[in-house]
Amino acid sequence: MASPHLNIDELWIGEKVRLVKSGREGVFAGKSQDGRARISFDGNILLTEAQNLEIVEDKGSEELPHFWEKELKPIKKAPQISLPFSPEIDLHLEKLPNNMRTSPLASKIDLQLEACRNHIETAITRKQVRILIIHGKGEGILRQMVHQMLDGYREVKWKFVTNQGGATEVLFW
Repeated sequence: MASPHLNIDELWIGEKVRLVKSGREGVFAGKSQDGRARISFDGNILLTEAQNLEIVEDKGSEELPHFWEKELKPIKKAPQISLPFSPEIDLHLEKLPNNMRTSPLASKIDLQLEACRNHIETAITRKQVRILIIHGKGEGILRQMVHQMLDGYREVKWKFVTNQGGATEVLFW
């Protein structure tokens, strides 16, 4: 259907148009210096007056928003299983979980420190107020390393040795 009031200045470059008389479809490629429409047909440019053109309704564009709506729906996360959390951890090797004790490449103290780090970070994530880290009395090396590790967390409010030097109680902000 011809549009006698088609304004060439309102056309967008790349918009589909049709020649009224021939029905041939092309793409609007801009306006010439003399004010005529430049229409691209298979790489060839035709100059014509605006009254010779009509806009081709793009039927595929109506379905495009529906396609994107389907793609943009939020993905539901699988529910996370919340395992019970004990505020106390015993770092003696025989008390560590089996999956931590079977690493042949890690030293014993590395395994103990990794278990301690996991416990501290879980406590922080779960917004625990207090935890107890049992490191044993021994020579005090593990206790020193645990205290050094605790100093790296800004969430730690206080730490103090309890159980006659065999454990450290930690209070979080």
